[in-house]
Amino acid sequence: MSLLPVYLILTTGVCLLLWSSEILNIGSLPRPQNLTLLTLNTQYVLTWDWDQTTTGNAVNFTAEYMAKYKMKTKKKNWSSVCERTTHTRCDLTGSDLHYLGMYMLRVRASANGVHSHWVYKDFCPDTDAKYTALPSKKAVTAHSMELRQMAFIYLGFSVTLCSYC
Repeated sequence: MSLLPVYLILTTGVCLLLWSSEILNIGSLPRPQNLTLLTLNTQYVLTWDWDQTTTGNAVNFTAEYMAKYKMKTKKKNWSSVCERTTHTRCDLTGSDLHYLGMYMLRVRASANGVHSHWVYKDFCPDTDAKYTALPSKKAVTAHSMELRQMAFIYLGFSVTLCSYC
C-alpha cells in the first residue's frame, strides 16, 4: 500500500485549513481571557480581560449567547448582545435569559478586519447567579415611615408619626 494518497489527503487538508483561516481572518488576534459573570438577582454582566498592548485601542469585541439545547442543532442561531463594543464587559440583563435556562456565552476580539477565536463560557442563572433576599415587611415599613417623616419636615410641617407602626 502506497502512502502517497494519505500524504496527498493530509497535505490538501492542511492547505485548505490554512486557506480558510486566511479567508476568514480568524485566529490572528489573541482571545479575550478570563470570562467572568457578575450577577445580582437577574442582572447579568459578562466581563473579560484583554491585554491592550496586543492591539492598542483599535480592538472591539462581540458577545453572543445561545440556549444550550440549541447547540445540538445543525443551524446555530447565536443572539448578539454586544457588537463591536470597545468595553471589556457586556450587560446581558435585557437579553431575556430565563432563570432555569442553560446558556452558552461567547466573546471574540476584532481589529482591522481580523478576528480572534471565540472564547466560550457555560451559564445557568439558577446555579451561577447570586440572589439577595428582599427586606422584611417590618424593615420596609420602618424605612417608609422615616421617609414620610422627612418629607413632612422638608415641606415645613411639624408632625409626630405613630411609634407602633
